[in-house]
Amino acid sequence: FSMAPGGDLVSTMAIDGIDELTDLESIVAAPNGDVYVLSSQSRSKRGKRPKARTAFLRLEQKGDSYRVLDELHLAELLDAAGADAMKALGLGNSTVELEIEGMAMRDGAIYFGLKAPLDELGRAMIWRLSSPRALFDGKGLEAAGLTPFARVQLDLGGGVANGGISELLFLKSGALVVASTPSSGDEAAGAIFRVEKPDAASPLATTTIRRFPGRKPEGLALSLASPDGVVVVFDNGARPGELMELTP
Repeated sequence: FSMAPGGDLVSTMAIDGIDELTDLESIVAAPNGDVYVLSSQSRSKRGKRPKARTAFLRLEQKGDSYRVLDELHLAELLDAAGADAMKALGLGNSTVELEIEGMAMRDGAIYFGLKAPLDELGRAMIWRLSSPRALFDGKGLEAAGLTPFARVQLDLGGGVANGGISELLFLKSGALVVASTPSSGDEAAGAIFRVEKPDAASPLATTTIRRFPGRKPEGLALSLASPDGVVVVFDNGARPGELMELTP
């Protein structure tokens, strides 16, 4: 969908070149105009993970719609890479628990924020894909530079379980904003954190910007109205959608 600055949905926008997409979680735009979209890679509540849930697409705009330039299925690539590669990324022996909800771009690299699994200390993980085009050109995960980037402790407060990453956003200053909701379960709770210097380090040092008891912040975008503002979008389930603007 396209959205006006005030939050109203303006129109639907078709994606040509793929029949079905499920559980889309994040969108990033590259400087050259390419758009990357990512499904969650997770299993459904029935334990199924069809290809519609594992899509990682590179799109180009064609008039009022988008066209698929390249299509990958990230969870399948990880499974094919083998146990050693998965362990190096913090997954253990399999992708059974994998869920990716955050994605951001900086200096040509894509950063994935994992909702699950957390590491052995309850920290959320961030991966870096240094060359997305190499991956879409079929050169494989290692050649494309998919590596662990950092781990971050996300305390949601109020006795809630440790948070996973629900979205990532790099600010113009270079700081990183992280939205978080519980890594497992359906509890409504969340928070927004700021990482002033998001260099490769573990764990990243965070500042809590705001906690949202009873609400799930799941989308972040730079504001069109304020040079320092960030728009936060909430998942309200069956209730009407909600967004707010804050300065992180």
